[in-house]
Amino acid sequence: MSCSMETMRPQAHLLGIGMSRLVSITSPSGVNCAALRLSVALSILLVIGLSSASSVRAQSVARSEEVGSTRVAWPVWSPNRPPPPPNESGRSATENEDNAVLDSQTASPFRPPTRVAQVSQMVEASAAEAFDEKTEEVPLPEPDQNAPARIDGGQFTDHEPFVGEGLSGPCGDNECANGEYWYNPYFCAAGFERYRLFGGRFWGRSEYLLWWTSGSHLPALVTTSPVGTLPEDSGILGRSDTTVLYGDNRVTTDARSGGRFTIGYLLSDCDGLGVEANYLFLGRAADHYRADYAAIPILARPYYDLGIGAEDSMLISHPDFLNGSVFVDTKTDFQGAELLLRKTMWQGYSDRFDVLLGYRFTRLDDGLTVHQSSLWTQTQGLIEEGTTKDLFDSFDTENQFHGGELGLSYRDRMGQWSVEVLGKVALGNTSSQVRVDGATVTTTPDGSSATFSGGLLAQDTNIGLHRQNEFSVIPEFGVTLGYNLTRRLRASFGYTFIYWNNVLRAGDQVDRAVSQLPPEPPTGDQRPGVLMKNTDFWSQGMRFGLDYCF
Repeated sequence: MSCSMETMRPQAHLLGIGMSRLVSITSPSGVNCAALRLSVALSILLVIGLSSASSVRAQSVARSEEVGSTRVAWPVWSPNRPPPPPNESGRSATENEDNAVLDSQTASPFRPPTRVAQVSQMVEASAAEAFDEKTEEVPLPEPDQNAPARIDGGQFTDHEPFVGEGLSGPCGDNECANGEYWYNPYFCAAGFERYRLFGGRFWGRSEYLLWWTSGSHLPALVTTSPVGTLPEDSGILGRSDTTVLYGDNRVTTDARSGGRFTIGYLLSDCDGLGVEANYLFLGRAADHYRADYAAIPILARPYYDLGIGAEDSMLISHPDFLNGSVFVDTKTDFQGAELLLRKTMWQGYSDRFDVLLGYRFTRLDDGLTVHQSSLWTQTQGLIEEGTTKDLFDSFDTENQFHGGELGLSYRDRMGQWSVEVLGKVALGNTSSQVRVDGATVTTTPDGSSATFSGGLLAQDTNIGLHRQNEFSVIPEFGVTLGYNLTRRLRASFGYTFIYWNNVLRAGDQVDRAVSQLPPEPPTGDQRPGVLMKNTDFWSQGMRFGLDYCF
C-alpha cells in the first residue's frame, strides 16, 4: 500500500522539504504510509525541541530590569549576569550566535535554515509568553525619611557604596573634598557614618566635666599653741609648740563638676570647611575654715615683724583676756571659650585629619578673705574690758587670656566606635589684676566706734587695684572615645589637659612682712607690699558627652 503525494504535501511543506525530495526518499516499490508519517512527525518534534532549547538558553541570561516602582523577578535558573547588547536586528549577540549554531546543526539538504529560524521564533514567543505569566511584581522599599540626604538627592543605606561608585555632586562627578564628600567632624552616622549633612549642616556636643585643678597655695594664716602658753609666745611660727591650723598648703584641689558645650556649622561641602564655637566652665571651687575660742582657746594670726626682724603674731583669742573667732574663705572660678575654623586636610576611608585655627578666651578668678573678731574680757593696757575689734584682709585676682589658636585633630572609625586625638596651642596676652582691700573697726563699751584703713596683711601700703600684662601660652591636649548610638547620636568619653602660664593667684599675693599695724601710719620699709607674683595653672579631667547632628 502506498501514500499519495497530496496526503504528504502539508507535512512536507511544514518541514520545508520539496516534493521532488520527498519522491526521492520514497521507495519505488512503495512505502508503508503510517511509517512515513511517523518519521515526518519525529522530524518536526526534533526541530521544535532544538529551537526551544536555544530560546530557553537565551532567556536564562536576561537580566531583571527595574521600571518605575516595580522590579521584574529573576527566573530561578538565571546566572545573574547582564545581557549582551542587542544588534541592529533587535536580537542579542548571544541569541544570534546560538541560532547560527542551531542552523548549522539542523541544516541539511532536506531542511532549509530559513524555515528553522521561523520555527525558532514561534517557540521563543511561546516561551516569553509563559515567562511573563510567572513574573511577579516586587515593590521597592520605602525610603527612610530620617536618613541623611546625599548630594544627588538619594539616601545612604547601611550597605551603600561611597563616592567614587557612580555618585556625583556640585564638586564634580565622583569627587568632592579630596575625592570624597566632606562629612561632619564628629562621625554622626552609624555604620557608614561618613555622610554629607545636606539639610543638616549643624553639629553639637554637650559634655559633663569631672576635673581637677592645680589649686591655690596659701601662706600660714591661722595658728595655735597649747593652753598655758604665754600671750607673747602664742601662735608664733618657728616655735616647737606652734601649730598651723590653716594655710601653708594648697587648697581647692578637689574634683569639680563643670560643662563644655560645642556647636558647629558646615560652610563648604566641597572644601571640608566648617566653623565651631565652644564654651567651657568649671563650678566654683571654694574652701572655708572656721574656728573660735570655745573649740580652740588660743588662736593667732602669724606675720613677720620688720620692726624686730622676727616672727610675731596677732592674737585672736586667749584664755587670759580675749575671746575671738576667725573665718577664712577661698574661691576659684575657671571658664573659657573658643571660636575656630575647621578645615579637612586629608580624609581616607575611615579616618581624617583636620586643622583648626581661631581665637581663644580663658578666664581664671581667685579670691581669699580673712575675717577675725575679738572681745576683751579683761582690761589690757589702754584697751578697756568689753572693747571689740573686727578686721578683714581681702585679696582677689582676675586673669583674662586673649590669643590666637592653632590645632590639629585626627579621627579614626572602627565600626560603631571612633577615636579622636586633639592638640591645640594658643599664644597671646594675659591681662591680670589684683585687688587688695582691708579695714579695722574698733568699738568701745559705750558704743562708739572707729574705722581704720587696713587690716593685718592688707594695709595702705598694698591696698588698691594693680594690673599687669604678660605673654602666655595655653596648650591643650585631649583624646575622645565615641560610640554611635543611632545614625545621628553618639556617646563619648574623653580626657583633657589644659596648661596656662603667667597667671596671678590670690594666695601668692599675700605679703607676710609687716612694718606697722593700723592705725599706725606706714613707716620704714612700708610693708606689706604689692607682690604681683606669677605662677602656673593647670586643669585636667574626664569628659562624658553626647554628640548630635541636625
